[in-house]
Amino acid sequence: MKRIILSITGIIFIASVNAQFMPRSLNSGNQQLIEEAVKGGIFIVRQSYQLQDTVTNTFYGWNNEEQFGYSVSLGIKARNGYYLDNRAVKPWKYDSKFIEYNNKNQYIPVISESKYRSLKDDSAFSVLPYDKNKVKALTGGQFYILRDSLSDSRGFDSDNSDGDKAGWLVWVVSSDSINFDTNKSISLLVYRNELTFESGENSYKIKNPPTNNQILGGFYIVPEVTGIGNVSFRICGLLNNEEGSWQVVRLTDSFSKTEVIRAKPVEKGLTPIRRNKK
Repeated sequence: MKRIILSITGIIFIASVNAQFMPRSLNSGNQQLIEEAVKGGIFIVRQSYQLQDTVTNTFYGWNNEEQFGYSVSLGIKARNGYYLDNRAVKPWKYDSKFIEYNNKNQYIPVISESKYRSLKDDSAFSVLPYDKNKVKALTGGQFYILRDSLSDSRGFDSDNSDGDKAGWLVWVVSSDSINFDTNKSISLLVYRNELTFESGENSYKIKNPPTNNQILGGFYIVPEVTGIGNVSFRICGLLNNEEGSWQVVRLTDSFSKTEVIRAKPVEKGLTPIRRNKK
Protein backbone atom coordinates (compact mmCIF):
# COMPACT_ATOMS: atom_id res chain seq x y z
CA MET A 1 0.00 0.00 0.00
CA LYS A 2 2.85 2.38 0.85
CA ARG A 3 4.47 1.68 -2.54
CA ILE A 4 1.20 2.54 -4.31
CA ILE A 5 0.92 5.81 -2.38
CA LEU A 6 4.54 6.68 -3.17
CA SER A 7 4.00 5.88 -6.85
CA ILE A 8 0.90 8.08 -7.01
CA THR A 9 2.76 10.88 -5.21
CA GLY A 10 5.63 10.57 -7.69
CA ILE A 11 3.26 10.74 -10.65
CA ILE A 12 1.55 13.84 -9.23
CA PHE A 13 4.95 15.47 -8.66
CA ILE A 14 6.15 14.73 -12.20
CA ALA A 15 2.90 16.02 -13.66
CA SER A 16 3.24 19.17 -11.58
CA VAL A 17 6.81 19.76 -12.76
CA ASN A 18 5.86 19.19 -16.39
CA ALA A 19 2.96 21.62 -16.06
CA GLN A 20 5.32 24.29 -14.74
CA PHE A 21 7.53 23.90 -17.80
CA MET A 22 4.77 24.48 -20.33
CA PRO A 23 5.40 27.42 -22.72
CA ARG A 24 3.27 29.97 -20.90
CA SER A 25 3.58 32.56 -18.18
CA LEU A 26 4.49 31.26 -14.74
CA ASN A 27 1.96 31.06 -11.94
CA SER A 28 2.37 33.63 -9.17
CA GLY A 29 4.38 31.34 -6.84
CA ASN A 30 6.93 30.34 -9.47
CA GLN A 31 7.07 33.87 -10.85
CA GLN A 32 8.07 35.20 -7.45
CA LEU A 33 10.76 32.50 -7.15
CA ILE A 34 12.34 33.42 -10.51
CA GLU A 35 12.08 37.14 -9.73
CA GLU A 36 13.85 36.75 -6.40
CA ALA A 37 16.56 34.65 -8.06
CA VAL A 38 17.38 37.19 -10.79
CA LYS A 39 16.35 40.61 -9.45
CA GLY A 40 19.68 41.17 -7.70
CA GLY A 41 21.44 40.95 -11.06
CA ILE A 42 19.37 43.72 -12.69
CA PHE A 43 19.89 47.47 -12.45
CA ILE A 44 18.62 50.64 -14.13
CA VAL A 45 21.19 52.79 -15.96
CA ARG A 46 20.81 56.54 -16.39
CA GLN A 47 23.45 57.65 -18.86
CA SER A 48 23.90 61.41 -19.43
CA TYR A 49 25.90 63.23 -22.07
CA GLN A 50 27.08 66.69 -23.06
CA LEU A 51 28.14 68.18 -26.39
CA GLN A 52 31.77 69.10 -26.82
CA ASP A 53 32.87 71.90 -29.14
CA THR A 54 35.91 70.45 -30.89
CA VAL A 55 37.17 73.95 -31.78
CA THR A 56 36.97 75.68 -28.39
CA ASN A 57 36.81 72.53 -26.20
CA THR A 58 33.70 73.97 -24.51
CA PHE A 59 31.11 71.55 -23.13
CA TYR A 60 27.40 72.24 -23.50
CA GLY A 61 24.25 71.21 -21.67
CA TRP A 62 20.70 72.08 -22.68
CA ASN A 63 18.57 75.00 -21.45
CA ASN A 64 20.69 75.72 -18.38
CA GLU A 65 20.84 72.05 -17.40
CA GLU A 66 24.15 70.41 -16.60
CA GLN A 67 23.48 67.66 -19.16
CA PHE A 68 22.44 67.95 -22.81
CA GLY A 69 20.37 64.76 -22.53
CA TYR A 70 20.21 61.29 -21.01
CA SER A 71 18.83 57.80 -21.57
CA VAL A 72 17.35 55.19 -19.25
CA SER A 73 18.14 51.56 -19.98
CA LEU A 74 18.78 48.15 -18.47
CA GLY A 75 22.02 46.79 -17.03
CA ILE A 76 22.77 43.14 -16.18
CA LYS A 77 25.45 42.05 -13.74
CA ALA A 78 27.95 39.57 -15.15
CA ARG A 79 31.12 38.03 -13.78
CA ASN A 80 33.61 40.92 -13.52
CA GLY A 81 31.48 43.33 -15.51
CA TYR A 82 28.10 44.45 -16.79
CA TYR A 83 25.99 43.93 -19.88
CA LEU A 84 24.69 47.19 -21.36
CA ASP A 85 22.64 48.00 -24.43
CA ASN A 86 23.12 50.63 -27.11
CA ARG A 87 21.08 53.22 -25.21
CA ALA A 88 23.63 53.25 -22.40
CA VAL A 89 26.67 53.44 -24.67
CA LYS A 90 25.22 55.94 -27.19
CA PRO A 91 22.35 57.78 -25.44
CA TRP A 92 22.35 60.61 -28.01
CA LYS A 93 21.07 58.26 -30.70
CA TYR A 94 17.77 58.05 -28.79
CA ASP A 95 17.45 61.78 -28.09
CA SER A 96 15.42 63.85 -30.59
CA LYS A 97 17.32 67.01 -29.59
CA PHE A 98 20.49 65.56 -31.06
CA ILE A 99 19.10 65.19 -34.61
CA GLU A 100 20.23 68.71 -35.51
CA TYR A 101 23.77 67.88 -34.46
CA ASN A 102 24.29 64.56 -36.19
CA ASN A 103 26.89 63.96 -38.90
CA LYS A 104 28.45 67.43 -38.75
CA ASN A 105 31.84 68.75 -37.83
CA GLN A 106 31.96 71.01 -34.77
CA TYR A 107 30.18 69.23 -31.91
CA ILE A 108 30.52 65.68 -30.65
CA PRO A 109 28.54 63.94 -27.86
CA VAL A 110 30.49 62.89 -24.77
CA ILE A 111 29.35 60.73 -21.86
CA SER A 112 29.36 63.05 -18.85
CA GLU A 113 27.59 61.20 -16.02
CA SER A 114 26.87 57.51 -15.44
CA LYS A 115 24.51 56.39 -12.68
CA TYR A 116 22.66 53.23 -11.75
CA ARG A 117 20.01 52.01 -9.33
CA SER A 118 19.55 48.42 -8.20
CA LEU A 119 16.21 46.84 -9.05
CA LYS A 120 16.26 44.84 -5.85
CA ASP A 121 16.42 47.49 -3.13
CA ASP A 122 14.96 50.58 -4.88
CA SER A 123 17.81 52.74 -3.60
CA ALA A 124 18.77 56.15 -4.96
CA PHE A 125 20.95 56.41 -8.05
CA SER A 126 24.66 55.82 -7.42
CA VAL A 127 27.72 56.45 -9.57
CA LEU A 128 28.36 53.74 -12.15
CA PRO A 129 32.08 53.24 -12.90
CA TYR A 130 31.97 53.71 -16.67
CA ASP A 131 35.10 53.65 -18.81
CA LYS A 132 34.51 53.73 -22.56
CA ASN A 133 37.89 52.09 -23.09
CA LYS A 134 36.65 48.99 -21.25
CA VAL A 135 33.45 48.66 -23.28
CA LYS A 136 33.45 45.83 -25.82
CA ALA A 137 30.75 45.27 -28.41
CA LEU A 138 28.93 41.97 -28.73
CA THR A 139 27.91 40.50 -32.08
CA GLY A 140 25.38 42.67 -33.89
CA GLY A 141 26.35 45.87 -32.11
CA GLN A 142 23.16 46.13 -30.00
CA PHE A 143 24.81 45.09 -26.74
CA TYR A 144 28.11 45.56 -24.93
CA ILE A 145 30.09 44.13 -22.06
CA LEU A 146 31.71 46.63 -19.71
CA ARG A 147 34.67 44.92 -18.07
CA ASP A 148 35.22 45.90 -14.45
CA SER A 149 37.43 43.76 -12.23
CA LEU A 150 36.29 45.74 -9.18
CA SER A 151 32.61 44.96 -9.72
CA ASP A 152 30.61 42.52 -7.63
CA SER A 153 31.66 39.07 -8.87
CA ARG A 154 28.30 37.57 -7.94
CA GLY A 155 26.80 38.37 -11.34
CA PHE A 156 25.41 35.92 -13.87
CA ASP A 157 27.64 33.29 -15.43
CA SER A 158 27.18 33.11 -19.18
CA ASP A 159 26.55 30.16 -21.49
CA ASN A 160 27.17 30.54 -25.21
CA SER A 161 27.28 26.84 -26.07
CA ASP A 162 25.33 25.31 -28.97
CA GLY A 163 22.44 22.93 -28.39
CA ASP A 164 18.90 22.78 -27.02
CA LYS A 165 18.05 25.30 -24.32
CA ALA A 166 15.11 25.01 -21.91
CA GLY A 167 15.13 28.45 -20.37
CA TRP A 168 13.14 31.50 -19.36
CA LEU A 169 12.60 34.87 -20.97
CA VAL A 170 12.77 37.67 -18.39
CA TRP A 171 11.33 41.03 -19.47
CA VAL A 172 11.73 44.24 -17.46
CA VAL A 173 8.78 46.57 -18.06
CA SER A 174 7.63 49.93 -16.72
CA SER A 175 4.13 51.40 -16.51
CA ASP A 176 5.64 54.90 -16.31
CA SER A 177 7.68 55.96 -19.35
CA ILE A 178 8.76 59.28 -17.78
CA ASN A 179 9.52 58.86 -14.08
CA PHE A 180 12.29 56.39 -13.22
CA ASP A 181 13.23 57.87 -9.85
CA THR A 182 11.92 54.75 -8.08
CA ASN A 183 11.16 51.13 -8.95
CA LYS A 184 7.44 51.41 -8.14
CA SER A 185 6.39 51.25 -11.78
CA ILE A 186 8.87 48.51 -12.75
CA SER A 187 7.94 44.82 -12.87
CA LEU A 188 9.19 41.56 -14.40
CA LEU A 189 7.46 39.28 -16.90
CA VAL A 190 8.78 35.71 -16.95
CA TYR A 191 7.95 33.17 -19.69
CA ARG A 192 9.12 29.67 -20.49
CA ASN A 193 10.84 29.37 -23.87
CA GLU A 194 12.82 26.61 -25.59
CA LEU A 195 15.47 27.46 -28.16
CA THR A 196 18.09 25.55 -30.12
CA PHE A 197 21.37 27.43 -30.45
CA GLU A 198 23.21 26.58 -33.67
CA SER A 199 26.75 27.36 -34.74
CA GLY A 200 26.91 30.60 -36.75
CA GLU A 201 23.42 31.74 -35.68
CA ASN A 202 23.52 34.59 -33.20
CA SER A 203 19.89 35.79 -33.04
CA TYR A 204 16.61 33.90 -32.61
CA LYS A 205 13.13 35.36 -33.10
CA ILE A 206 10.70 35.04 -30.20
CA LYS A 207 7.10 36.08 -29.58
CA ASN A 208 6.52 39.63 -28.42
CA PRO A 209 5.46 39.84 -24.76
CA PRO A 210 1.74 40.55 -24.20
CA THR A 211 2.10 43.98 -22.58
CA ASN A 212 1.40 47.60 -23.42
CA ASN A 213 3.95 48.86 -20.90
CA GLN A 214 7.32 50.23 -21.88
CA ILE A 215 9.91 47.46 -22.19
CA LEU A 216 13.31 48.44 -20.81
CA GLY A 217 14.90 45.20 -21.98
CA GLY A 218 15.39 41.64 -20.89
CA PHE A 219 17.45 38.49 -21.06
CA TYR A 220 17.27 34.72 -21.58
CA ILE A 221 18.40 32.47 -18.72
CA VAL A 222 18.78 28.70 -18.49
CA PRO A 223 18.74 26.83 -15.15
CA GLU A 224 21.58 24.44 -14.30
CA VAL A 225 21.65 22.02 -11.37
CA THR A 226 24.96 22.65 -9.60
CA GLY A 227 24.45 20.36 -6.61
CA ILE A 228 21.90 18.71 -4.39
CA GLY A 229 19.15 21.27 -3.92
CA ASN A 230 21.10 23.97 -5.80
CA VAL A 231 20.09 25.52 -9.12
CA SER A 232 22.00 28.32 -10.86
CA PHE A 233 20.79 30.45 -13.75
CA ARG A 234 23.17 31.08 -16.63
CA ILE A 235 22.50 33.96 -19.00
CA CYS A 236 22.45 32.78 -22.61
CA GLY A 237 21.26 35.87 -24.44
CA LEU A 238 19.90 39.41 -24.29
CA LEU A 239 16.54 40.53 -25.70
CA ASN A 240 16.57 42.97 -28.60
CA ASN A 241 13.77 44.71 -30.49
CA GLU A 242 14.42 44.70 -34.24
CA GLU A 243 11.80 46.71 -36.16
CA GLY A 244 9.00 45.71 -33.81
CA SER A 245 9.99 42.05 -33.47
CA TRP A 246 11.84 40.68 -30.46
CA GLN A 247 14.77 38.31 -30.62
CA VAL A 248 17.30 36.62 -28.37
CA VAL A 249 20.85 37.72 -29.18
CA ARG A 250 23.63 35.37 -28.09
CA LEU A 251 26.55 36.66 -26.03
CA THR A 252 29.27 36.58 -28.66
CA ASP A 253 32.13 39.08 -28.68
CA SER A 254 32.55 41.29 -31.72
CA PHE A 255 35.38 43.59 -32.70
CA SER A 256 33.60 46.57 -34.20
CA LYS A 257 35.06 49.86 -35.32
CA THR A 258 34.60 52.87 -33.07
CA GLU A 259 31.74 55.03 -34.29
CA VAL A 260 32.35 58.79 -34.28
CA ILE A 261 29.22 60.92 -34.34
CA ARG A 262 29.74 64.59 -35.07
CA ALA A 263 27.22 67.38 -34.87
CA LYS A 264 25.90 70.60 -36.36
CA PRO A 265 26.53 73.89 -34.53
CA VAL A 266 23.17 75.24 -33.40
CA GLU A 267 22.86 78.05 -30.85
CA LYS A 268 19.32 77.36 -29.62
CA GLY A 269 19.24 75.59 -26.31
CA LEU A 270 23.01 75.18 -25.89
CA THR A 271 24.32 76.09 -22.46
CA PRO A 272 28.10 76.12 -21.79
CA ILE A 273 29.26 74.03 -18.83
CA ARG A 274 31.96 75.35 -16.52
CA ARG A 275 34.56 72.76 -15.71
CA ASN A 276 37.32 73.03 -13.16
CA LYS A 277 40.75 73.03 -14.68
CA LYS A 278 42.95 70.22 -13.46
